[in-house]
Amino acid sequence: LVGRPDRIVRQGSVLIPEEWKSSRRVYPGHRLQLAVYFLLIEDLYGVRPPHGFVVLSDGSRVRVENTEHLRSEALSIADRI
Repeated sequence: LVGRPDRIVRQGSVLIPEEWKSSRRVYPGHRLQLAVYFLLIEDLYGVRPPHGFVVLSDGSRVRVENTEHLRSEALSIADRI
């Protein structure tokens, strides 16, 4: 897996990825993109992000939790690729 979030915010020892989109809503692919960033950050820094944000075109921030379900979905898709 490869990718680079638009921004990573450090909150103490926690790293929070942000992905900025030109859309007005969050699509399933946006959540999966954050899931990949969660995996990459955990692999690279040894810290599992608890959540991340999709920042929409109007500036609103949608929190995406780093759940086991989202993680499994991203890994399943990566295996099929």
